[in-house]
Amino acid sequence: MGVVVDANTISAVFNRQNSEHKDFEPVLFWIVKGKAKLVIGGSVYMSELAKMEYYLRLIAELTRLRKVYRADDREVDAHQSDILSQEAASDFNDSHIVSLLSVTRCRILCSRDTKSFKYIQDSRFYRLRVDRPKIYTNVGHKPRRAILCDRNLCANCEPHFQLSQAQIRSLSFI
Repeated sequence: MGVVVDANTISAVFNRQNSEHKDFEPVLFWIVKGKAKLVIGGSVYMSELAKMEYYLRLIAELTRLRKVYRADDREVDAHQSDILSQEAASDFNDSHIVSLLSVTRCRILCSRDTKSFKYIQDSRFYRLRVDRPKIYTNVGHKPRRAILCDRNLCANCEPHFQLSQAQIRSLSFI
């Protein structure tokens, strides 16, 4: 599959001017130069992206090159409702991320939101899967090579492929 990039981390992944970009550059390279795809979907996640017009253009470029997997919004939203019925904690504001991970069976989350990690790792919220997702938090994350690798791709968004050098050069943010 690829990677879900939490909205709080989109800038750090895609903006070279962001002070944290070096920590998240491996995620960008895994998508652009590797076989991973950016995984998006669900009405809450898409509304968060809609507020970031600049990044929508970048995601459109990746979509054109088939490096984005778009989950069915209705399915993600329905599962999010199920999750919210199981957990009412006031600090749980990323049910849409958990739902997106569960519905797509995506194995990797890229996020800086440490307070959500206990919910991201809660096996109660995952259907149709055995493995809980791994969380990439920064370049020093150990063992990062075991996170951003082809072993963590799944069949839901095949084909997995690498862009050509010409395609990579065509991207405005590289």
